Amino acid sequence: MTKSSSSHLPPSVASSVAKPVMSPMEEKRMIETAESAWQCTQEGRNRMGRHGVYFLDDETEELLAIDIDVFALLGFLRSRNGPNAEFWCTDAIAANILCGGRPLSRERVSAARRRLIELGYLRQTKKAWKGSPALFKWAASKPQRSLLQQCRTITLPTPSPGDMKVLYDPTMRGRTSKTPPA
Repeated sequence: MTKSSSSHLPPSVASSVAKPVMSPMEEKRMIETAESAWQCTQEGRNRMGRHGVYFLDDETEELLAIDIDVFALLGFLRSRNGPNAEFWCTDAIAANILCGGRPLSRERVSAARRRLIELGYLRQTKKAWKGSPALFKWAASKPQRSLLQQCRTITLPTPSPGDMKVLYDPTMRGRTSKTPPA
């Protein structure tokens, strides 16, 4: 049997026909790696070929401090759109985003979308026109400064009679000033 014909055989047959190319140590390492990958797959930890969402620790903390709606919308969009995707981000997706067990309102999605644009996560590539929503892409670069340094107003998400806006100023070093809602 020629060398070229063995490449068209099933792997089990081809490996028995072909001369071993790896040393025993290399083969042992390959088997250990394959077994480890298979164990990760069985435990649901193998993410190869699966789309998901990843947030850095600092990014998570800062987004949660800014606005839970922004964090929820960003997670939703990241889970459905790859890095080079062009996508819709309409108010109608509100029913699909659960935050605290309830869907976000259209107004909250709209505000979160504006905030993601301000923070440098999204950029609008095409304006909405009759019968078609606006199109968005991920911004080319991540925000350079800390998100909290960019943030000037944090609106507390839980509506109550005593709602207050907390003004964040990084130069105040942890101190905040409270003003009644407008």
